[in-house]
Amino acid sequence: MDFNKFKIFAKHNDNFEVRVISNASGSLCQLEVEDVEGQRHRVMRKGAPLLFRAAEEAYAQLRHLGIHHAYLVHQEARDEDNPCVGSYPRHQFVSRMPLAT
Repeated sequence: MDFNKFKIFAKHNDNFEVRVISNASGSLCQLEVEDVEGQRHRVMRKGAPLLFRAAEEAYAQLRHLGIHHAYLVHQEARDEDNPCVGSYPRHQFVSRMPLAT
């Protein structure tokens, strides 16, 4: 899902989950949205994944969009050459982070 579409989606929908996905090393984070139908969409910008250097940067962006809750997910490495390969099971959520201040 393109970031601009995500902004519009977030403004007009309230039945979705947002996940901040941290890679195995914890150095990069991505956003993922799961819609009411259970489909997962990685948030992209200009055809590439929208990456943040830390979860706090992702949370700041979500707060700016008016989103106050997200799951923090740690993604385990699947491949030594590419630690972000693969997806994660649902039960791997480690915390639900309130984003409201």
